[in-house]
Amino acid sequence: MMGTLQLNSGSIMLVFLVLYGLHRLISFLWWRPKRTQKLFRSQGIKGPSYKLLLGNLKDLAQIKQQHKSQTQKGVATSKHDIVSGIMPHINVWRKKYGSVYLYWFGTSPRLVLMEPELIREMTVTKSKHFVKNITNPYLNEMLGNSVVIINGEVWESHRKILNPFFNLESLKGMVPIVVRITKEMVNRWKDSATCGTREIEVQKDLRALTGDVIARTAFGDEFKQAHAIFELLLEQSKMNAQAMRTFYIPGSWYLPTPFNRKYKRLNKEGDRLFKELIEGQDIGLSQQYGILELMLSENRKAKSMSTQDIIDECKTFFAAGYSTTSLLLSWATMLLGMYTEWQERAREEVRDVLDGGPPTFENLNRLKTLNMILNETLRLYSPATLTMRKANEETKLGNLTVPAGTVVEVPIIAIHHEPEQWGDDVHQFNPGRFKDGVSKASKHPMAFMPFGHGPTMCMGMNFAMIESKSALAIILQNFSFVISPTYKHSPQCGVTLGPEHGVHIILSKI
Repeated sequence: MMGTLQLNSGSIMLVFLVLYGLHRLISFLWWRPKRTQKLFRSQGIKGPSYKLLLGNLKDLAQIKQQHKSQTQKGVATSKHDIVSGIMPHINVWRKKYGSVYLYWFGTSPRLVLMEPELIREMTVTKSKHFVKNITNPYLNEMLGNSVVIINGEVWESHRKILNPFFNLESLKGMVPIVVRITKEMVNRWKDSATCGTREIEVQKDLRALTGDVIARTAFGDEFKQAHAIFELLLEQSKMNAQAMRTFYIPGSWYLPTPFNRKYKRLNKEGDRLFKELIEGQDIGLSQQYGILELMLSENRKAKSMSTQDIIDECKTFFAAGYSTTSLLLSWATMLLGMYTEWQERAREEVRDVLDGGPPTFENLNRLKTLNMILNETLRLYSPATLTMRKANEETKLGNLTVPAGTVVEVPIIAIHHEPEQWGDDVHQFNPGRFKDGVSKASKHPMAFMPFGHGPTMCMGMNFAMIESKSALAIILQNFSFVISPTYKHSPQCGVTLGPEHGVHIILSKI
């Protein structure tokens, strides 16, 4: 009798656990998404309906396929209307649901914001309620515990240690480094030119240029040792881009696939080489400053970063600075090769301001036309195409209540191509729109955000702009160029936005 009672009790407990688990599963897959969808719709926020488990992933695939079919049929679009190519769902849903809408990435609700005022509120006045949200495990593995991943007090302590390197006084020292490395590249171009002209794919050389600048500015006298590390990080970056262009199946990161094994091996080897470099640093003895030396020096006072934290920050500095700046230079070169009237205006300004000499930190600020060109390049071809934040608690944005756990997606590149903000010539290359500064270039001053906004705004912004202006000024001093007939315009979006087939131009020595 007692055994029967025990068996019945065990059976009842098992049934209870099964029912509880089933309830949780149904809640996760259906009731919670439906409640969230109902909450947003009651506030006037529309969007494609949630579908069990997959959300709107099938809709995304169908829209992408439709756009591909239209492209193959020769449906014409403006050359710089790139949003319809890299994010076709944005244009479709923006037209159907408005500038704020909700869609579903699997079971995850994503609130798309294209209203600059709401973006300002989220990133500036209520930034502590919206944390960074990078869910791709490959990117997390590479960047680790760095400022682009972490939040809260840990982020504040890391940022405080990194700040001294990125202030304008420290950045003065990088201009001669950029000048020297760019002149070396220009001399190679001159030596290989035949009869004063040469066709060249510049993206490869500009990647090498920015890689050398990062190596020297990050590691000072130890820059040669860093090149082996950068080769590993470059390979990881390529794999990241490949992973970002494919749908991530939850849990697949843990499978021992050849791709995963190679990625983890590269990451482990990079960490090992970084650790050796860090342990070999003699603080204060190098002849050239470097972010690694400054970081180690500041951390000796604060003692808030581990060796792995420092490694992660170095990897982030490379990944962000190297790719962003090389892409900005590549896209700017492409645009100047297409619009040679702006190239000539920039060259005349460089002649007047530099008077045949090299760029300096002081005279870079006087290159206003070049600054306008770079800003317009960042508008049309922003390397960072979107940013995401996650509400860590229920929060108000304007009149909108955003429940905890909602991912807020800001499609930067789409806002940069929004006619309501930039006018009817939104898809045209017009640097003149920035003649009165960034804040007056668009209808709302927050509609331009290539480096983000608010406390988490990219701290490398000045680094990227100084490097890009210096390099372009030297190129314009030595060459005129046009886009090559072999150039194939095909912007591709992975982790960043880059030219899939490179940038081919025809150089002519001046």
